[in-house]
Amino acid sequence: MIDAGSCYGYQISSAVPLYFTRNRPADDLHASPVQILTVVAEDDDSLSAQPDDELVIEWTATPDRPVAAQVYRCPSRTEYRVHIDGGGWFAIDTAQPKITIPSGAEHTRREERLWGLPALLCFAARGDLPLHAATIDVDGRAIVLAGPSRAGKTTLAAAAAEAGWRVLSEDNTCIRLAGDVSVLPGPALLRLRRDVAAQFDEPPSGTSDLADDRVHVTLHRDSIGDGTPVPLAAIVLLHAHESSDVVLTKAVSPQALRDLWSLSFRLPETAARTRCFDALAELVRRVPVWDVRRPLTMDSLPALLGMLKKLAAGD
Repeated sequence: MIDAGSCYGYQISSAVPLYFTRNRPADDLHASPVQILTVVAEDDDSLSAQPDDELVIEWTATPDRPVAAQVYRCPSRTEYRVHIDGGGWFAIDTAQPKITIPSGAEHTRREERLWGLPALLCFAARGDLPLHAATIDVDGRAIVLAGPSRAGKTTLAAAAAEAGWRVLSEDNTCIRLAGDVSVLPGPALLRLRRDVAAQFDEPPSGTSDLADDRVHVTLHRDSIGDGTPVPLAAIVLLHAHESSDVVLTKAVSPQALRDLWSLSFRLPETAARTRCFDALAELVRRVPVWDVRRPLTMDSLPALLGMLKKLAAGD
């Protein structure tokens, strides 16, 4: 086992090389006890669902969500088996915590899948709130960029990286409500559609030979920082708009709660739904939520970045 850095507030101990983790925090995650997440590899066949496992969630492939996935809960209630198209089977023990990944899979795709559902199940069980959102660090303050697939989250995150800001997460954001509300940095990667990547002045470079339409970018080691939680300044809900203007308005709480509920993850059971709703209500109460309506064009990015900088400063 090797010390593989940090991700989502965990110190990672891994039996396989990992490429998207961040440096370990210098101050042990703000004096909280450091929790170790162990990652090991086994043959894919040994990780598949067993007869006593219960299928609790299933996603079918759609244009907005092109990857199908299934989550099975084991009889222990703290262990899960997850199958993700293009990634294989993963076994998750949220009590240890420990994630077992398929040994024979292509490493880029496998690690991207590792930091999706498997890691999300772990930090959700720990008590943190998962959101389908990107997050950037603007002068030491986190701005969450929330929206459905194809809302422009990753494009805006890539523009922020080009402007010299740190990307904390690209697809799943881990929010901690205990103490000051903060974001725990996730994997240091971006997945940009190839047609979008080509429109940047300096197109992001990465692996593009996987069987999809994305460029898979590993963020530069010198710019990713460590896993120290970043105080959350604002949440921005992204909406496409046919006008050429970029419009920022304060979101009313019921609307913000409804939109964030649709972007959150929870197990399909009453207790989990209640915990998720209560966490979202607390989040909306403690953190400003803004609606941004803008055209899905590269020309709108400079104005968007200017707005985000003001939000981070509290203007």
